[in-house]
Amino acid sequence: MRVLYLLDHDFAMRERKLIERLEVGLAAEGVKTIRMEPESVAATQSEVSVAGRIVRYPPFGPLATRRQRGRMLESLAREALKDESGAAIDVVHVFAPSMWSLGAELARALAASWAIEVWSDAAMSRAARIRTGRGLSAPVLMAADPALVDRARASGRDAAIRQTTWGVHALQSPQQIMREDATFSVVMSSSGMEPGVLHQAMAGIAAMVKIEERILVFVESGAAGKARLWREAETLGLLSRMSLIPDLEVHRDLVMACDVLLLPDMSGQVRTLALEALAHGMGLVATRDDRVSLFRGDLPIGRFVSHGDRAGWIAALEGVVRDRDRTRELARQGWSLMREQRRVSTHVTSVFDAYQWMRSKDAMPFAAR
Repeated sequence: MRVLYLLDHDFAMRERKLIERLEVGLAAEGVKTIRMEPESVAATQSEVSVAGRIVRYPPFGPLATRRQRGRMLESLAREALKDESGAAIDVVHVFAPSMWSLGAELARALAASWAIEVWSDAAMSRAARIRTGRGLSAPVLMAADPALVDRARASGRDAAIRQTTWGVHALQSPQQIMREDATFSVVMSSSGMEPGVLHQAMAGIAAMVKIEERILVFVESGAAGKARLWREAETLGLLSRMSLIPDLEVHRDLVMACDVLLLPDMSGQVRTLALEALAHGMGLVATRDDRVSLFRGDLPIGRFVSHGDRAGWIAALEGVVRDRDRTRELARQGWSLMREQRRVSTHVTSVFDAYQWMRSKDAMPFAAR
C-alpha cells in the first residue's frame, strides 16, 4: 500500500513529529509513504524522511487555478513513483484544511481514495459537509480525538468517520517539576486571537509571583504581539521575568524544559504540544473545552478554568504554587494517562486499519469505530 500525505506549511512545521511517527509505524506494517509538503519548510527541516519519502512543492503562482495547482502536485507525485514500475498511490491523506480542495483534485487524478485528518471541531463541521463531483468518492474523516467523533455522531452527519486518536511517546517516568530548591518556569501557548483570555492568564501569573518570586515566564512571540502582552506585562510588573519564544510549537524542546504549560485558548483543536507536555509530566492549566476530550475538565490531569473567568485563572495559578504536591500529582496522572491511553502504537494501528477499510468493499458512511 502507498499513501501520500499532503501538508501545508503550518501543519508540516507544527506537527512534524506526528507525521514522522506515523511514517515509522506504518512502514512496519508495509505501508510506503510519500510526504508532500511545501518548499518553505526546507530551511528548518531535513529533506530525508526516516521511513518514507519527502517531495516538496514550490509556491503556487497567485493566478494559478485549483486545477493547475492540482496538476502540479499530480506531476510531482508521478515523478516520485517513476522508478517503481506499476506503482500507484492508494490513499491521499490530507492533513490541513487549506489543502482539502487540492487533495480532492490529486486523489481524483491519481484514482486514489482520500482521507481528511480532522483535528478541530470547526474542521469536522466543514468536512462532514463536503460533496465531491464525478470520479471521486466522499473523503473518509480521520478524527484525532474521541470528542470529535461524538459530536459528529450526535449531529447525525452523513459522513464516513474513523476514530484515529493521536498518540505520543511518554517518558519512562514523569520529569520532576517545581522543585523546592529551584526557580521554576511557566510557558503559555496561544494563538493570540483572544487577547482577553491571555490577559486573564497573565493576571493569574502575577498572582503566582506574589506567592513565589522564583518564576520565569515564557510566551509565544506571535501571540504576545497580537494580544499586546508587553503592555499588560509591564502593568502587572512581569516584564523583567517574561521571555518570548518564536514558533513555540515548533521549538518544543524549550517547552518541555518548563514546569507548567498554560493553554488559555478555547479553540476546539487537538494539538500534540499539549499531549507531549502531559507525556513529559508537565503541570497543566487550561481553559475548559468540551470539544476536546482531555479539556472537558472531568479528568484529574490539570487545573481547568471556565472561558473568560479572570478570577478562575487567578485561583488556579495560585493553587499551582500553594499546593505543589497537588500540582505534581495532577502532572503524574496526566503522564500516566498519556502512557496508557494515548500511545503512538494505538494511533498507528487505527490509521492502518482505516486505510485497510478504505480499500475494502465495506467503506460506507457511518462507520466510525
